Amino acid sequence: MKSLINKNKIDEIIVTFFFVGKIKYAPGTFGSLAALPILFFDSFDICYYSIFFVVFLFAISLKPISRYELINGADHSSIVIDEVIGMLIIFSNPFLTLNVYWVAISFLLFRLFDILKPFPINKINDKKGALFVIADDLVAGLFSTIILQILQVGYRILPFFLKIL
Repeated sequence: MKSLINKNKIDEIIVTFFFVGKIKYAPGTFGSLAALPILFFDSFDICYYSIFFVVFLFAISLKPISRYELINGADHSSIVIDEVIGMLIIFSNPFLTLNVYWVAISFLLFRLFDILKPFPINKINDKKGALFVIADDLVAGLFSTIILQILQVGYRILPFFLKIL
């Protein structure tokens, strides 16, 4: 019995990302913010650490999410490890410029995709199971990365086009 209680507590720590998901209001937003400390690494290394943590967190969270859902219900709002993974997807792009403005935009884009769930994120979200709990946020992170990359390229070439005009 004691080992089951300990296992449940470990599952809770993992899926709520150290209890961030237990914050009463906007746990997904706080879960997304919980990924930001990775930005304290050297800017050159951020993408490598992000890739490592995406793979690591994905691998260690599948079973705990499944067990946690049995107790608390499917895709419970306190499960925020998926938001952390989704944000880390953005930071794993080595071509992104990461300063305070672009990080804020990346956060807003990710939350927008995570909340609005456009196609195909909505279809992934409708499926049950730990894999799909994470997968919709992986795709939200990927979409955010694509939009952010387009915005950054546009921002870089806009002065060139303004000079031509």
